[in-house]
Amino acid sequence: MLAKYINSKQIERYKGYVIIDGTTYANNEAKAKEVGFKELRIDEQPSYDSETEWLDYEYEDKVRVIKQHWVVREIEESDDTR
Repeated sequence: MLAKYINSKQIERYKGYVIIDGTTYANNEAKAKEVGFKELRIDEQPSYDSETEWLDYEYEDKVRVIKQHWVVREIEESDDTR
């Protein structure tokens, strides 16, 4: 899968076409890579305790790929005692 890096929480997935100088290129990954799309590599999902933790993600822009890393975060307790 191809994607374009926007920031550590956001990517744009390749929709199957790109428009370059008014010309539409469909199903052409070489043209998509010319305008900044890269292979998306997703790390294996880690195990976590769903009672006390939740699974977040972060993207990292590398030279030839975009990597999606999983981050296990603690569930914060609410002060709401309704």
